[in-house]
Amino acid sequence: MTLSVTDAGTNNAGSGSLQTSSAATVTIGMTLANDTHVLSGVSISYTDTVADDTFANTTGRLSATDSETNRTDLRFSLKGSTSTSYTGSDGLVYNQMKSGTYGTYYLQTTTGNYLYVPNDSAIEALFSSTSETFTVSVADNDPTPKSTSATVMIAITATDDTNLLTVGAISNFTEQTPVYVVPNAVVEAPRDGLVELKIQIENNKTGDTLSATVGSTGIVASYNSTIGTLSLTKIAGGSAADFQQVLHSVQFSNTSDAPDTTDRRIVISTGTVVPYFFHPDQKLHYYEYIAASSITWGQAYALANARTYNGMQG
Repeated sequence: MTLSVTDAGTNNAGSGSLQTSSAATVTIGMTLANDTHVLSGVSISYTDTVADDTFANTTGRLSATDSETNRTDLRFSLKGSTSTSYTGSDGLVYNQMKSGTYGTYYLQTTTGNYLYVPNDSAIEALFSSTSETFTVSVADNDPTPKSTSATVMIAITATDDTNLLTVGAISNFTEQTPVYVVPNAVVEAPRDGLVELKIQIENNKTGDTLSATVGSTGIVASYNSTIGTLSLTKIAGGSAADFQQVLHSVQFSNTSDAPDTTDRRIVISTGTVVPYFFHPDQKLHYYEYIAASSITWGQAYALANARTYNGMQG
């Protein structure tokens, strides 16, 4: 940049003007900095129901911006990935991949296009909601490159899938002789196993007892004599075979020398919903206990009306 200075004055005789000027060059130094990119995170969600679900692949494109708008050298990467050449269901070829617990994430590094392929069996096996994450980043080809990371969140809403019970022949009780209640029962949990099985004496009488042998299954057996219910529980989830094994071992007994001879009604159920036959209308009812001590009766009534179970309305 050139700077000019002009001086306007008079000559020695005072009869005229005299102008002089000079010029100088000023140099302004500019140091350029590589700006930081902005990379947006991604959230992908799946919902597991009590049925046998099918989970679709999810596709999209990572969004990255840079104030240096003319850049064409932004490249994406997936942390912990391996190289691949995978043609997705969308027809694109992905060159990075990483397998998670509940699916596989694929990335096209030149464009930021991604594909998530859910693992159907892993999601179906869940009893409770969970999530997993993948880390992606974007960088440029500058001599002093900048890199920015973001998170891809896979959120899964899970539930305990519908289980099937076949009771088979039920044994009769003889005084002072414990009897196996359902030695031929069949337990089916085709997708996610079980966390709880309940055996209930609906018309529980004095001295009635239910017991079980759990062996090495990891299942915990607990009997509540007040309500006549034996609970078989495995918080982390157990196989149908393990629960069936323990169910076969369930015994009924009565400690009295003169037990009440009324026929007992035995109900076997899975999960928190319990069927209940002993009702004045002689119809099958289902009950579910939900801890919510802070709500009013009216709120509880509205929430119950909003719930469904196996096609029935609460």
